[in-house]
This record gives sequence, structure tokens and C-alpha cells, in this order.
Amino acid sequence: MSAFCLQVKHVNVLFIDNPVGTGFSYVDSYSALTTNNSQIAKDLVTFTGGFLEAHPEFKTVPLYIFSESYGGKMAAEYALFLDKAIKDGNIEVPLEGVALGDSWVSPIDSVLTWAPFLLQMGFVDTEGYNIIDSYAQQTKAAIDAGKYELATDLWGRTEMIILQVTGGIDFYNVLFPVHSSSKSRPITSFRGLVNKLLLRDDDDLDHFMNTVVKEALEIPAEVTWGGQSGDVFDYLSEDFMKPATEVVEQLLEKTDLTVCVFTGQLDLIVDTPGTLLWAEQLKWSEAKNWATATRSPVVINGIIEGYKKSFGNFHFYWLLRSGHMVPTDNPTGALKLLQEITHYK
Repeated sequence: MSAFCLQVKHVNVLFIDNPVGTGFSYVDSYSALTTNNSQIAKDLVTFTGGFLEAHPEFKTVPLYIFSESYGGKMAAEYALFLDKAIKDGNIEVPLEGVALGDSWVSPIDSVLTWAPFLLQMGFVDTEGYNIIDSYAQQTKAAIDAGKYELATDLWGRTEMIILQVTGGIDFYNVLFPVHSSSKSRPITSFRGLVNKLLLRDDDDLDHFMNTVVKEALEIPAEVTWGGQSGDVFDYLSEDFMKPATEVVEQLLEKTDLTVCVFTGQLDLIVDTPGTLLWAEQLKWSEAKNWATATRSPVVINGIIEGYKKSFGNFHFYWLLRSGHMVPTDNPTGALKLLQEITHYK
């Protein structure tokens, strides 16, 4: 793994290229690539221990794990494993909580709610709904049969169908205008879909990371940002559609950590209906109390930026006017969430 730490306006931030093989991190042998979420979590715990030994000044600084998208699936198990390592006396750091943003925690709940979400938003008609839903149901059937690699392939086909039916919707924020230009590369294959939606295949971003950022971090010339990302996805394809809801349940039931789930209302990749669905179906001792807790608006300078529901150590935030990248689309609401979860002043 590769990582760097910096202090921004409000908190210290540690960025980690994870799992190994993504970003600037790389492996000399593909046998070192991870194939499931538990391996990713164990790698992260090992890294955390090494980082704290190299920088002991952070051993007393409260630690919160914030994540987004597939990172949410990783962060949940990372938090669970790290909490155990701390309790076992193997790592010293005050781990306080984990925040799962637009997280791929229950993939099938996202896939099954795409068709109704797009219908209700006006992006498809009933015929389009039926086409998308038919592929979503095929994906569910593969999962029910334990054919997870096939489910990953069918997930990709479902998204390809959505692109066709909608004429090219933006999965990151359904309200973003989609322009046709000479710079855009239409998605015509499963690999193209993965590269664009998951691996952030973007010429401008690639250039920025491999020039400005690479030089600033003094990355060796032979290392290329994103050079092994495609291989990382291939090695995780069997695990990609497996849920991590049981891990979240263990966080709520077996730890004292603050657990936050937040969702951007305009995200299609991990849509709000699917996220709320798995959150409401979590099995933990305070589930009924959380379900009936008061849902209150998040108001900043007289503007409603979202809503939240909390009980015990579980907090759920709906962030308005934002898609998959909540901090980018609604920085005001995201900052308020950060303040409330970390309790910083």
C-alpha cells in the first residue's frame, strides 16, 4: 500500500491507496493481490500498525474511518478488525467510529432498486423499467444460486442496459448534464464500464495524478497511478457482489464505535432507496428503536441540507442535492456531518 498524511482545515487526513494494487500502490507478484474483503481489512490493520509505529504521535489522536462507494464495504470490516486488534492489545489508537458513504455494503439492494428509482425520477418509462428490472432479477438469481462471479457480470450488464435505456445517464449524479463531445469515450463493453464507473478512467485525472501529484509525492518514475487497478478488480470479481451487512451488524452489536451511514439522494451507483433498504433490515438489538427514532432535518444557515436519524451508536444521514460524491456535491452538508460524527469544534 501507499499512503500520505496531511492536515487540512479541520482534521488530519490519512489517504491510503487501497486495496494494494490501486492508486500508486503496486505488487511485484499478482499473487499478493487480495481476493476478498477480509484480506483487504487485514492488510489495512497491518498498515495501520506500521503507520502508528512510524508516527507514534498519532497513537493518542482519535481515529475515524471515513469511506465512499466500495470503500464503505472495505471500511466496515477494517473497523471491525481494527477494533479487535486494539482490544487484543496489538495496536494502540483511540478508534472512535466509521462512516460509510454511498457504500457498496449490500450490492443487490442497489441493483434491485435501480429500476423503480429511475422510473420515479422520470428517466425511464414502464417499458424501460421492465427491461432494467429483468436484468436486475437475473443478477439476484445468480446471487441466490451462489454464482457471485456471474452476478458481477450481470451487474455490469444491468448498468449497460441502463445506459442504453436512458441514453447515457450519469451514474454519479443523475442530474448532471450528459454532453456529447470528442473527448468523451462511449461505454461499449463491460471492461469499459468498470474502467469508467469504478476505476475512474479519465484522461484529465490520469494526467493530473501521474504528473502534478506524482511529482509532489516524489513517486518513482516507473510507478504509474492506476497501473494495476484493472487487475485488482479482476481478482475481486468473485467477492464484488457479496454483501457486508453482517459486518455492519457486528459493528453495532459488538463494538462501541460510532457507525454512520450516509447517502446522496442523486446517486445512482448506490442509490438511496437501496441503502435505506439494507439499513432498515439490519439485525441488531436496537434495530426497532432506531427504526422508530425521530428523523430530523439538517439545517445550516436556514437551509435544509439533509435529514438524519440516530439511536444509540447508529446514525443515518440523507444528504440532499448530492450524488455519489457527497462532499463534492454538497460540501456544506458533508462538513456538518463530519462535525457531528467526529465531535470536533
